[in-house]
Amino acid sequence: MKERTEMRDDRQQSAESKPAKRGMRVAAWAALVFCAIALMASSLLAKYVTESQERAEMESSGFHISSNYLEEISQTYTVADWGDGFDILLYNYEKENVAQVSEVDMTYTVTVSEGTTVSVTDQASNVPDEDNDDIYTFGKFANTTYHTLHVTPGTTVSKGDKITVTVTTVAPYKKMLTATFSIARNSKPDYTIEDQGNGTVLVTVKTNDYADIMKVTWDPDKLSPDNTNILMAAWKDENPTGTFTVESNSTYELLFFKKSDEDVGKTSGTGTEITLS
Repeated sequence: MKERTEMRDDRQQSAESKPAKRGMRVAAWAALVFCAIALMASSLLAKYVTESQERAEMESSGFHISSNYLEEISQTYTVADWGDGFDILLYNYEKENVAQVSEVDMTYTVTVSEGTTVSVTDQASNVPDEDNDDIYTFGKFANTTYHTLHVTPGTTVSKGDKITVTVTTVAPYKKMLTATFSIARNSKPDYTIEDQGNGTVLVTVKTNDYADIMKVTWDPDKLSPDNTNILMAAWKDENPTGTFTVESNSTYELLFFKKSDEDVGKTSGTGTEITLS
């Protein structure tokens, strides 16, 4: 009888200890979660404090740069017509407060989406890249000034595509300005010149939104136009220049006969004038 009583006491003690263990585990998990949240909060706070300090240092040192399109928080713009490209202005002052002119020399880089090129000039139309290392210098000026970024989409960029332009300062502080541009219209035709490997060279013209006159010039010692094509019927080697009128959003093909075995290869371009050499 005594043994049974002791067994019941043991089971009761075991049952009473289980809630206590579960409570300890819950408390341990709660402590871990609290520590994780506290760590994340302190990390975010440290980042905020660091960024705030950097911004305060930039402003106090007279570091100022802005743009007519590029922003720290990227914006998206629609370009009505690529044409020969478009310009983005980079200022040595805050555009919201022209009185805040940069008091320090600045250097920066420019990156653009694949298939796009960019050229940089200062207000005097000089290239501010003395070492040709694609790091541009925005020198300290007493007055407001600007640099011009001329962005030219390549032949692989077509209507509806988007390109991104980003300026990142290298010194004395780091700041990034960026924007995305979408094309609504392309008034320049694209063309390819390709050796067909059978004694002919084919010129293919895609007009995009262009509707006017195209001009083609060729080397009469190397090529001769296919006069069976109605567009080229009046073209003669004696006067190796021909024109034809195109409609928008159309494709035209012009065939030339080779006079040598020289491989012309394949090239492409953009514009209303095509030269075959």
